[in-house]
Amino acid sequence: MKYVIKKDKRWYCRIVPKRHLLAFLPIKTKEYIKILKANTASEAETQAIPIINKWLNEINRAAEQFDKANTPTLGAEEILRTKHTASEITDEEYDIVQRWIDSSDSYEESKERKAVVKTKNAILSSAYVAEHRKSLKHLNPKTAEQRISRLQKQFIPNFKYLSATTTTELSIQQWVDSYTELESPPSHQTLSQYYQSARLYIKWLRKKGYFKLPTDVFQEIELPDEKELTPRIPRKSFKDDELRLILENIKDNELKDLTYIAMYTGARIEEIMQLKAKDLQELDDGYLVQIVDSKTKAGIRETPSSKHINQLIRERIKDKQPNDYIFPKGSKNKYKIRSDNYSKVFGRLKKKLGFTRDYVFHSIRKTVATKLEQAGIPESVASDCIGHEKLTMTYGLYSDGSSLEQKRNAIDSIEYSVNKKT
Repeated sequence: MKYVIKKDKRWYCRIVPKRHLLAFLPIKTKEYIKILKANTASEAETQAIPIINKWLNEINRAAEQFDKANTPTLGAEEILRTKHTASEITDEEYDIVQRWIDSSDSYEESKERKAVVKTKNAILSSAYVAEHRKSLKHLNPKTAEQRISRLQKQFIPNFKYLSATTTTELSIQQWVDSYTELESPPSHQTLSQYYQSARLYIKWLRKKGYFKLPTDVFQEIELPDEKELTPRIPRKSFKDDELRLILENIKDNELKDLTYIAMYTGARIEEIMQLKAKDLQELDDGYLVQIVDSKTKAGIRETPSSKHINQLIRERIKDKQPNDYIFPKGSKNKYKIRSDNYSKVFGRLKKKLGFTRDYVFHSIRKTVATKLEQAGIPESVASDCIGHEKLTMTYGLYSDGSSLEQKRNAIDSIEYSVNKKT
């Protein structure tokens, strides 16, 4: 019988485990060995069976512990990518996933992560790319790889989570429109290829049953025309006296307040128009302005308010319900973009005052960036305040972002020689 030996007229049972398992075994020597009180081989085997079984169970457990200790721990996203139902996730993996949820940068992202894990109404956009690549075998290999590359570089970074709330006609339209804001936008043909790669991926996900979406959100999307994708005239920032002139000539109080908020936050006009009362959280010395609807991921942010607009905010949220817009006179179009009307009013006014094409409402954002730079604010902090993408890998990929105090110091550095709303 294996593991049973006779030596010097004595019967033994003996097992020598593999050396790498010794640290996980309850023995202090390099082997299991026990003398048996037996006179014959039959007696020795009978006595050895329960002892050997016990040892083998310990060795098997040690092997499992060794494998566990030497297997890289899967990250939450890898767990969710490889295990498609909640029942497949172990208790240890669930703890990893829960920590991933808790580490969300914002309440909105936390909700999306919970949806990915618990309801399966949302998925990680990158989860099925490898499988999608295999489904493109009917295409020329180069064509298939180009489609996957466009998907990974253009669509997925902007739609990390796919759900009925993140993948809407509005969000897709804002995504394609965002290319018109680039200094060197892609050609109409290239943008069309980005769009088609994303559309075909979503169509494939729906067909496979991986993603539930009641309608084709791509159906009514309008791509920018060639003219909109030509390199833009560089925008100029407003000087203090120029902003004073504009403010003096704005007749609409709502547009004037919009302008003041832009001057002290650097927020885009649509970001401000999307603000609701619940997005302005009262602090001891002002408000926390929470931008939850932006054209870019970096645009989702929280910034303390400047002392110069605290009274304005207080008046704007007075007597409003949490879901009420603080600027109720927004435009109404099929994409739910609320700022169109005020963008046009501002455009007509600045033209009337003699400003050229390179001055637009967005120029105020450039003014804020200029003031932060001139005040010596670190670029990473300024980016967190106004919602710019960070260019370095260290800050852009690995940093959790600037602290509230750092952002408060930056915002407090913004000053104008104009009449302020305090």
